[in-house]
Amino acid sequence: MKVQCYHFTKNGTASALAEKMARHFQLKCDKIPPSFQPEREAVVFIITEPDSAPESALLKFLNTLTVDKTKTVAFAMIGGGDKGLDKMKAAIGDDKVKIHDDVFMCEVQKKMFKGKFVSDEDTQKAIDWAQGIIDSLRS
Repeated sequence: MKVQCYHFTKNGTASALAEKMARHFQLKCDKIPPSFQPEREAVVFIITEPDSAPESALLKFLNTLTVDKTKTVAFAMIGGGDKGLDKMKAAIGDDKVKIHDDVFMCEVQKKMFKGKFVSDEDTQKAIDWAQGIIDSLRS
């Protein structure tokens, strides 16, 4: 099954989580806008940090997603709820692309001298969430 992971981040937490997920599942991982567009993927994971007004680069990328590129899109929002999620869903360029209902959300941890990061526990929850989506698409 073809799967890809993309991230859009301002402070690095979304990219760190995306890279950990990609390593676990042995997936391609790329920033948005990506170097290479997805092609015939079963699912594309979009890992981002909530923003009430998502950046135009993210919205433009989402607008390029068609059923030729992916059948399903799944969102993970890192640190701060689901601000901007409706705009991102509406930006997907093809109404035949399925948007997975289950959105993964977690908070970021803050430690002195380490900055912001996603905890190991939340990372494992994200991996379990992604595995559940992949398994549901196989059946």
